[in-house]
Amino acid sequence: MKIRNRKNFLTSLPEGAPPAVHKQKITQWLYFAVILFTVSCIVYLIFDYNIHYFGNGRIEVDKTSISSSHGGTIKTMHVKTGQQLKFGDPIATIVKNSQCAKPISIDNSHIEKIRYDIALKESRLRLLKKDLQSINKADESFMVRRALEIGNSNRSNSASLEKDQRKLNQEIELLKSETTIQKQRLHNAKVEASSIVMPDISCDHEIITAPFHSRVVMLKRHSNEFTKKGDTIAILANSSSAVNINAQFESKSQRYLKRGAVLEVELADGWSTQGVITDIFSSVFDDNKQFLNKDPDKLKIWAKLAPSNEASKKRWLDNDLMGVNVRGSK
Repeated sequence: MKIRNRKNFLTSLPEGAPPAVHKQKITQWLYFAVILFTVSCIVYLIFDYNIHYFGNGRIEVDKTSISSSHGGTIKTMHVKTGQQLKFGDPIATIVKNSQCAKPISIDNSHIEKIRYDIALKESRLRLLKKDLQSINKADESFMVRRALEIGNSNRSNSASLEKDQRKLNQEIELLKSETTIQKQRLHNAKVEASSIVMPDISCDHEIITAPFHSRVVMLKRHSNEFTKKGDTIAILANSSSAVNINAQFESKSQRYLKRGAVLEVELADGWSTQGVITDIFSSVFDDNKQFLNKDPDKLKIWAKLAPSNEASKKRWLDNDLMGVNVRGSK
């Protein structure tokens, strides 16, 4: 049996470096990056929570409602939502109802005739009163002559004057009665004329126009729809309209809220704007019973914000009725 010696392959020469594995390094860096990002977010949230207070609210723009002065069918709606309008631009054309009353022609000739009769009787009455005054003067002169025994006494003349006086007095009283009756007829005729229901002058086609330079915020009616008198057809707003945000905060934030303080307002589209606190009030400000029965620590605090600059105002006007996030520094 032969025994062979094994060769020794051990050597003292350098063996070299193993091949580099790049995937493992990328994975390690990703792990470190995720951990660093997570830690940074936690630190930022803790830091942000300790130096800021938060709330949420909604943008509200003062708007003008446009309505019709009478009911009818909207023949044409000339505008669409978001459209810019100038003063006098047409908004809608409304067709009158088929039930609109036709114009009524009132005959006032009988009233004029009564007035003429009254004027004629009053003129006749004035003439009779003058005749009566003449007769009275003649009678006084006759009585004076008789008292002074001037001229011959004539009983027939005295009786004739008395007869004329009685006749004139009767005619005067009769004319007074007739004038009173005619005046009453005139009054009744005027009352009757005023009680006639005149047709609505707005029964014609109506074209509603823009009362000022504005933007169409919302349309409440569309073409071929029926609208009643006073119903809102469109809602308008312009660049000069007031715009505010009513923001709600937790009660613990109350001590940080101050009038005049500037808060950051984040819009729904991610834009950051600024608002100034103009008013602060409680959610139960006008309800004393609820205020007394509720834990003050659970009450919500409301703040009214106004835009701090023109850029913020423009952004708010473009985001009417949108929800926002509000943040202030402690």
